[in-house]
Amino acid sequence: MKSIFIKQTNKSPEINFNYDTGELKITGNSLVQNSYEFYTPLLEWIDDYVRAPKAKNTKVFIKVVYFTTDASGFFIKILKRLEQLAMANHLVMVKWYYEEGDVDMRETIHMFRSLVPQLNLESVVVKEVL
Repeated sequence: MKSIFIKQTNKSPEINFNYDTGELKITGNSLVQNSYEFYTPLLEWIDDYVRAPKAKNTKVFIKVVYFTTDASGFFIKILKRLEQLAMANHLVMVKWYYEEGDVDMRETIHMFRSLVPQLNLESVVVKEVL
């Protein structure tokens, strides 16, 4: 299985999913016109990863300031797949960074957390995410 790296643009986040280390990073805004086209290959990669992770544990770092409603559905799908991995007794740690004072993002992360109760999803407050 190969790692994935997609360079950030002004509308899409950087994707750095490293199969060998088990680190999955999503950094930047997600304002892509066609979220299905952008995120479906990532979901397929995660499906493969969940079946055969190489690393002892999986660390996920999400640093996103803005994302579309459509993209939020894909974030939920990503988290649900990672929750399946956690439920299979694989250590999965998700850190979702948000800027201090961003009440909407804090509430969004809280809502996401309620949808994946078996996943260790931690919200991390920082001065600036990007």
